[in-house]
Amino acid sequence: MYLAAYGGLSFIRALGGQRLYFPVLVLLFIFSAFRFEVGCDWTGYYRQYQLRQGLGWEGVLEQREPLWWIIVQLTHMADLPYPWLNVWSSALFFSGVHVLARR
Repeated sequence: MYLAAYGGLSFIRALGGQRLYFPVLVLLFIFSAFRFEVGCDWTGYYRQYQLRQGLGWEGVLEQREPLWWIIVQLTHMADLPYPWLNVWSSALFFSGVHVLARR
């Protein structure tokens, strides 16, 4: 699947498909953000999500990866289920990809 996606993107680029950049970026975001129970780390992050419920802002900022724990804390505060962590982290990732691609 991933090789087919890479091949398709390379083909589009070879044809000069710059106007397809944004729709492809959005589709890749959707593919990444809304996957469910995929990957070997799904349960590990789920356990982190469960254990950190009610950690509080002081506890969040004391962690080694404060941005991740801020995302977890905000997700808990919004009373959103665990899969929304994928949406937030994918949004951050693809924002960075977009910045790099524009350069």
